[in-house]
Amino acid sequence: MRLCILVAMIVLPYFGCMGQYYPAPPPIRSEKEPDLQLQLRSAKSDLEKAGIQLQLCNLYFNKPFKKKGDLKTALRYAKEAAMASEKWHDPIAYNAAQLFVADILGDWYDLDSAEKMLPLVNDTAKIDLLLMLSYKYRYQEAATAPQLEKSIALAEQARRLSVRLHQPKKEVFALIDIAAAHVDQEKPGTEQELLALLGKCRTAGFFNTQYVYCVLTQLGSVEGDHAKMIHYSLETIRSMKSTGDSLAAGDFYLWLAAACYEADEFTQAVEYSRLAIEGYALHAGEFGLPDAALKYTSSMRKLNKLSEALQFALRIVKKYPPENVQNETDYYSMIGNIYRDKKQYDKAEPYFLRAYAAGKKLNDEQVSVNRDLGELYVQSHRYAKARPYLNRALTGPGTTPSFRGYIHYLLYLVDSACGNYLAAMEHLHRNHKQTDSGLAASKQRDFQKLLIQFETKKKEDSIKIKDQNIALLNQKAVFQQAKLDKSALLIRIAVSGTLLLMLIATLIYRQYRNKKQANQVITQKNEILKRLVTEKEWLVKEVHHRVKNNLHTVLGLLESQASHLKDEGLAAVEVSQHRIFAMSLIHQKLYQSEDVRTILMDRYIGEFVQYLGESFEGRSEVHFILDIEPIWLAVSQAIPLALIINEAVTNSMKYAFPDKRPGTITISLHKNGEQITLLLTDNGVGMGDRSTGAKAGSLGLELMKGLTKEIHGRVEFTNDSGTKITIVFDQDPAFVRHEGASDPEKEEVYQ
Repeated sequence: MRLCILVAMIVLPYFGCMGQYYPAPPPIRSEKEPDLQLQLRSAKSDLEKAGIQLQLCNLYFNKPFKKKGDLKTALRYAKEAAMASEKWHDPIAYNAAQLFVADILGDWYDLDSAEKMLPLVNDTAKIDLLLMLSYKYRYQEAATAPQLEKSIALAEQARRLSVRLHQPKKEVFALIDIAAAHVDQEKPGTEQELLALLGKCRTAGFFNTQYVYCVLTQLGSVEGDHAKMIHYSLETIRSMKSTGDSLAAGDFYLWLAAACYEADEFTQAVEYSRLAIEGYALHAGEFGLPDAALKYTSSMRKLNKLSEALQFALRIVKKYPPENVQNETDYYSMIGNIYRDKKQYDKAEPYFLRAYAAGKKLNDEQVSVNRDLGELYVQSHRYAKARPYLNRALTGPGTTPSFRGYIHYLLYLVDSACGNYLAAMEHLHRNHKQTDSGLAASKQRDFQKLLIQFETKKKEDSIKIKDQNIALLNQKAVFQQAKLDKSALLIRIAVSGTLLLMLIATLIYRQYRNKKQANQVITQKNEILKRLVTEKEWLVKEVHHRVKNNLHTVLGLLESQASHLKDEGLAAVEVSQHRIFAMSLIHQKLYQSEDVRTILMDRYIGEFVQYLGESFEGRSEVHFILDIEPIWLAVSQAIPLALIINEAVTNSMKYAFPDKRPGTITISLHKNGEQITLLLTDNGVGMGDRSTGAKAGSLGLELMKGLTKEIHGRVEFTNDSGTKITIVFDQDPAFVRHEGASDPEKEEVYQ
C-alpha cells in the first residue's frame, strides 16, 4: 500500500533521527566532533565524560549520510554513557543513553530488542521510547497490517502515559502517530481526525503543526487528490518557516515537489526538489537525497532538459555515492531513464539491467524497474523483450490505477506490433492513463489558485514586517531624542553639582570597601563550613563501615558458636545471625552510597531476601516474589523494616511449608502519597494451622509488633490461603527524596 503513496518517490530504508517525528534531542553537527573529543580527553569525572559521550553519540547517530560504522560508534558511546550514569546514579543521563541505544537498534530493524528496553527507562523517557517504536514500526518499508496495528498499540500506550504524567505535547506526538497509521490503513474519517488534532495542538501549546500537515499531505497522496496534496504541503512549509524547525525540511519539500509533479507543474517541482536536496544534505529524513535527486531529474526530463538532467545525475552519484543496494537501484534507474529519453538506448539498457540486478538482492517486486525496462524495449522496438517485464510490472503489488493504465498502454503497443489485435484492443480498453485535458486544466487551476494564495500570504507577511520595521525606526528616533535631552540635563546637573557628586562617590567607595571586606569574611567561613561538612560525611561513612565490620565480627563469632550447638540453641543463633546481617547490610549500603542518611529499599530488600533464601539450605522448593517500589527510607525506618521482613520470612520458611512442601513467599512494598504499605504473604498452612513454631504470643510476632510501633505504624495478621502480614506506616518527611534514580525493574523472582 505504501507504494501507492510513493509511486514517484522511491522508498529509502529508514536511517537516522528522521526530523522530529518523535521526541529526540536536537542533532549535533559533525563540525563539533574535534571539540567534543578534546573535552572528552580532559574530562575530570565519569559523569562529565558521560555527558560528552552522549553528545558524541548524538553526532554520529544524526550524520546525514551515516554508514553502519557510524551507528556502531554511536552505540559504543551510548553504552559507555549508560554505564557511567548508572554507576553514579544520574537517571537523566541514563535514560538518554538507553533511548539512543534503542534508537540505534531500531535503525538496524531489531525492533524486538529495542522494545525489550522499555523496562529500563521510566516516566517521560518511556513515553519517548514508545513513540520512537511506534514510528519505526509504521515506517518500515512496506509495513504490514500487523505492524501498523503494533504501531497504533504503542502510540496508544504512549498517549495514556502522557495523559497520566501531564505531558500534553507528547500526547500530540502519540495522536499524530495513530492518525498516520490510519492513513496507511486507509481508514475512513482520518482527515477529520487530523483536522481536530490541529485544534488540540493549539490548546496543548504544540506549535510544530507541520508534522500534522505532512500527514494530511500523505492522505491526499493516498486518495489521489493532488489539490489536497498541494494545499497541505504549502501549509506544511508555512508552519515549518514560522516555527524555525527545519529538521524535516528535506521531507517537506520533497512532498511538495511530488505534488507539483503530479499536477504537471514541473518547473516548481524542480525548484522544490532542489530545496529537498539541500535539506537532506543537512539532516536525514523519512526519505533521502536519492529520492529528491530522482524527483529532480524526472521533472527536468518532463521539461526536456535532458543534458542538464544527465549532468546533475552524474554529479550527484559522484558526490554522494550509493551506500546500499536501494541507493544503487535508484541511481541506476535515474540515469537509465535520462539516456532512454535521449533515445540513447544502448547506454540506457546497461543501467536498467544493473538496477534490476541490484533490486534482486532486495527481494522485492521491482515494479518501477520492470516498467522502465519494458518501456525501453518498446521504444527501441524490441517488443518480445518488453512483454515479460511489462507483465511483471502490471501484476506487481501496490500500484496505482494510473500506473496500471500506462502499463496497459505499453502492452497495447507490444500486441499491436506483434499482430495480437484482440489482446491489443483489450489493453487499450483498460488503459486509464490520465490524459483528459479537462482534468489537467482543473489540476493546473487548483495549483495556480493555491500558489497565488501562498504568494499573497508571503506578500502580506512581508508588508507586516516592513510596517513593523517602520514602527521600530520611529521608536528608535524617539528614544534617541529622549537620550539627547537626558544627556543635556545630566551635563547641567554635573556642572552645578560636582562637589555633591564627589561627596557621594566618597561615601559609595567607603561602603564598597566595607562590603568587600565583609564578603571576604563570609566566603572564608563558607569554605570552612563546606570543608567541615565534607569531613563530617567521611566520618559518618567511616562509622558505618566500622559498625558493619563489627557486626560481621559478631556474625563470625555466632557462626563459630553455632558449630557447637544443636536444635533450639542452634536455631536461636541462626535467627540472631539473620537479624544482625539485616543491620549489617544497611550499614554497608550506607557507607557505599553518596547519601549516608537513606537507603534505597528495592535494591536492599532484593539482596537481603536473596541472602535469607540461600541461608535455608535444602529449601529450593520455596520461591520468593518481590514487588518493591524504589523508595528511599531513613535509617531509623529501614532497620526496623528489615528486621520485620527477617522475622516474617524466617517464620514462613520454618513453619509455613511442613514436609518440604513447595510454596511461595511474596514481599511487596508500595507508596501511596506519604503512606507506605509493606505486605508479606505466603501460601503455606497459615498461622492458625501450624502445629509448631510461631504462635500468637511468640517472640518473633511480638518483635514485629514492637518494631512496627517504633516506626509509628500499624500491623495486621490474617489467614488467607496462608499467612498475610500487612504493615502500614508514614514515610519520614525529613528524608523524602526523588526516587527516579533507582532501577526501574520492580519485580524479581528468586528460587
